Amino acid sequence: MTSPGIMTFALRPATPDDFEFAFEAKRDALGPYIAERWGWDDALQTQHHRKQWVEKPWQIILCAGIPVGTVSIHWKPTHLQFGEFYITSSHRRQGLGTAVLSDSLKQADHRRFETRLEYLKWNPVASLYTRHDFRIVSESESHYFVVRSPKMMARKLKFDVFGTIMVVEAAVSGRRVFVLGTDGKRSPVPLPIPDFVSEREILQYLDDMFHERATPERPSVVQIMT
Repeated sequence: MTSPGIMTFALRPATPDDFEFAFEAKRDALGPYIAERWGWDDALQTQHHRKQWVEKPWQIILCAGIPVGTVSIHWKPTHLQFGEFYITSSHRRQGLGTAVLSDSLKQADHRRFETRLEYLKWNPVASLYTRHDFRIVSESESHYFVVRSPKMMARKLKFDVFGTIMVVEAAVSGRRVFVLGTDGKRSPVPLPIPDFVSEREILQYLDDMFHERATPERPSVVQIMT
């Protein structure tokens, strides 16, 4: 799972053997902000972690096959509950957090689900969620509770792909690509557009996929506004 310029990662379901790693990832990522307000009580935090471990579907974030963090992606009947999002210090500030969050949000968009999460008010991770259009809907003494509404893709986008007119359409099963002939007939293109590619990135994605067709007269893909 990745997109151009964003760190590659994979997710796998957590196993009982991952309990200690997940706890250490949380201590590393969130511990300083907990300690800042309440101090760090190892026994209390272990007890709380064990409760969360049982209640939520945890996944391990992998880079090059190595565990570097955790996340809970919990699909509920009406929304995506996102949480337990901890990345170890060795892999922070490299675009990994953005990549993992963006991938989940693209899936939520396709399902037309809102995404909910919470975070400590003094945790600087707030800037990540603000950039992804989360809004505060309630708060406690220590936490903000935020929601992001699903983004709807335009029903149809049209591009001049180095002289070939292509149409990208939204569908329940994902996005579909067609070549539009001069006679108005459409032919399907076997080109899946991954979930992590946002609507504004489709033009660049097509440019990357068909760049060998570029000519001096048509050096890049152009969106046709209709």
